[in-house]
Amino acid sequence: MASAEHGEVLAYTPHRLPYKLLQVPFTITNNGHEGAMYSVYFTLEIGEGAAKSSYQQVVTSGGLMPHRTMTTQATIGGVSSLPPGTIHVTIKDVQKRSHSDLTS
Repeated sequence: MASAEHGEVLAYTPHRLPYKLLQVPFTITNNGHEGAMYSVYFTLEIGEGAAKSSYQQVVTSGGLMPHRTMTTQATIGGVSSLPPGTIHVTIKDVQKRSHSDLTS
C-alpha cells in the first residue's frame, strides 16, 4: 500500500483483470473544511532488472465534500506478464484543488 497527502490518498495492492489489464484501487479522503477535487499521479512498476516495466498514470476525483471518502481505481492495459511479489505502486504527486481555488 502507498500513502500520500498525510493519509488522504491511499493506493492498495493491484489486482489482475482479464485481457492483460491490471487495476489499482485507491481511496481518497477529504480531510479539509471545503469540497475539493484531486488528481493523483502515480507510477506502477512490475518486475525487476531488465524485465522491469513501468507505467505512469493519473486518477482523478470529482468534487469530494469535506470529511468524505471515495473509492476509485485506475486500470492499466497491456500488462502481459505479472511476476508474483514484484509490483510496486508509488504515488508521485497529489494535486488538491478546493472549490475556492477553482473560482479564483
